[in-house]
Amino acid sequence: EGCPFHVDVVDDVDPLKVKILTKGLENPVVGKEIKFAACTVGAGNGDLKVTVVDEDGQPLKVTIGDIDPDNKEVKFTPEHAGKHRVSVTWSGQPVPDGEIDLEVKKPLDLTACILSDVNANPLVGSPTHFTVDCSKVGSDDLKVEILNSNGDPLQVTIDNLGSGRFNASYTPMSVDPLKLNLKIEDSHLPSSPTTIQPIDPSKIIVKLDNDKDWKVGEPVELAVDITGAGPGQL
Repeated sequence: EGCPFHVDVVDDVDPLKVKILTKGLENPVVGKEIKFAACTVGAGNGDLKVTVVDEDGQPLKVTIGDIDPDNKEVKFTPEHAGKHRVSVTWSGQPVPDGEIDLEVKKPLDLTACILSDVNANPLVGSPTHFTVDCSKVGSDDLKVEILNSNGDPLQVTIDNLGSGRFNASYTPMSVDPLKLNLKIEDSHLPSSPTTIQPIDPSKIIVKLDNDKDWKVGEPVELAVDITGAGPGQL
C-alpha cells in the first residue's frame, strides 16, 4: 500500500568546491568596472549569487555571466569611494572566501602632479635632479624611469620628502638622448614621457690658425668643432 510513490530528486551541491578568483579585485576605483571569476567545478548544479553593498549598505547592480560551463564572470561598477562588501553564495550557501572587503578609491587626478626643476640639457657626468609633487593626486605610488636610446635604464635615486613629494637624481653619462617616464600606479603623468638631451661642453674643440699673422684690430677666425658635444647652441 502506498506504492508506487513519487520522489523528488535534488541535485547535490557542494559550495565548498566553489573557488573565487580574486584577480580583478585589486585597486578598485570609482566608475571603473570590476570583474572577477568564480570556478564551480565539482560544486554541482547550483546557483551563483553575488551581492555588493557600499559602506552605507546600498546595493550595487551586479551582472553574472557564463565564461564556460564551469566558470562564471561577475561584473559591477562602484559609484562611491569607501568600503564595499562582496558576498558570494552557491544555492544560498556560503562559499570559501566568499566574503570580500574592498576599499574603493577615488580616481587619480594625474593632472594635479607637479614636475619641476627638470633640466632639459643636463651636463654629462654631473648629477642632476628634479622634484615631483604628488600630494594632490590621490596616490604617492610614484615610479621614475630614465632610459637611453637603447632602452637601457639609468640609475635613479628617489628620496621621499614626505607628504607626496619626491626628489629624483641621476647622472647622464653621454650625450645620448634620454627618455623620462613618470608613472603613478602604472599610469603615465601628463608630462610623461619627456625627452632629455644631455650636453658635454668639454667635447667642444676651438682651433686657431697659428700660422697666420694676426694683427691688432682685425677679426680673428676660429674653428669650433662641436662634434660629440650634443645638440645645442654655441
